[in-house]
Amino acid sequence: MMTTNAENESLWPIGVCPNLGMALPDDMVALTLHRDQYGPPGEVVKLEKISRPRLGPVDGNRVLVAILATGPNFNTNFAALGLPVPVFGKGDSATIHIPGSDALGIVVDAGPVVTRVKVGQAVILDSWTRRNFIRGYETHDGFNAQFAVVDEIRAIPLTGPLAEQSPERLAAMMLTHGTAYRAVVERLQVQPGDSVLLLGGGKGTSFAGAQIAKSLGARVILMGSNPDLGAALVERGIADAFVDRRTIPAEVFGVIKSGEVYGEWVKKTEAFRRAIFSANDGRPVDKIFEHTGGLNFPLLVSALKDNGRLAFFGATGKGMKGEYKETFFYDGKRFVLDARWAWMRQKQIVFRKSQPEAIFSEIGLLPGRKGLIWGADAYAMAFVKAALARRAEIAVIASRTKEKEGIAALERIGVPASNVIDRDGLDLP
Repeated sequence: MMTTNAENESLWPIGVCPNLGMALPDDMVALTLHRDQYGPPGEVVKLEKISRPRLGPVDGNRVLVAILATGPNFNTNFAALGLPVPVFGKGDSATIHIPGSDALGIVVDAGPVVTRVKVGQAVILDSWTRRNFIRGYETHDGFNAQFAVVDEIRAIPLTGPLAEQSPERLAAMMLTHGTAYRAVVERLQVQPGDSVLLLGGGKGTSFAGAQIAKSLGARVILMGSNPDLGAALVERGIADAFVDRRTIPAEVFGVIKSGEVYGEWVKKTEAFRRAIFSANDGRPVDKIFEHTGGLNFPLLVSALKDNGRLAFFGATGKGMKGEYKETFFYDGKRFVLDARWAWMRQKQIVFRKSQPEAIFSEIGLLPGRKGLIWGADAYAMAFVKAALARRAEIAVIASRTKEKEGIAALERIGVPASNVIDRDGLDLP
């Protein structure tokens, strides 16, 4: 542990490299956002002096890290704007939010049971938390500050080739590559020979995703608006093909309007699929990694092969506010999705034409898990029976005026009346 001084009220100068003989200051400098002061990031995010975090009696497996470098993240824009959800929630008494989900630092204090790292060691900080929240966005104690307290498992020692990289590079790596890893490896489950389309043109998280997918033996297709960057990444072997978004007519992109006819929409948007298929030897793609939001989303779904997969980690759109209304066609029907709830809560949405038991086996419906089934007709009833046989807890959306007999049948097989949500009372897009 470094020397402490209860009377020391001075700040460490920004950029100072700590050494074991330095006294820890009482305060620190941090970027801050104050409660209910949402707005453009350049106006509401401030640099100010606040109290330095300290290890407490319950922090036996945690470490205090002096930040050497911290990277900017797009989620700072979201936090400042209060989007897609406000960072100060109901029941939350915090008044200050510190953004930042990437950092590199030096351990300057450690709890008594810490074994993975030691004081004086350089570490990369991982923003993932034990509650599966992103630090600096879903928590108020981000890394855009001079100090941070983290679980020791989130302090990753610099070893091997990592130690040869600059602090700035290391401090800008973890969130983008961690996000890409969860999408490409865990959600998309990319395998050798898969074709993977990535939106973003090879910058930021799409660059990380391309690296990971390529290392797994996939055919990587990038889509963006910078053909020079795309060509450079193809030349370097990080991608196999690049699709210039600007070559596709602007009228192709957009949210599917209510009442739009499937066949007419397919004809209108054919130029998009033609461009994607051309980059993939004339075939639909197996998997897609995307973050761009409503204008692109329906087109991307249409470019997937049957039973393909799409993973997204945002809906940034053209402006800072994002495009969260995701629309798409499946089996000729229009669907609408609020991207915020799928992305922020790590939801998986599976479309399958199969028997209930096969679908429930695929998604792993276990006893006690909660399920929602739409409708009270014979097809929906088969899903309800299969779910109840697995001892799952089921709620059903059905019309109390149009599906009276079906609702009565649901109650006879064990679905409580309180678990039936009246379709007539829902205002759907």
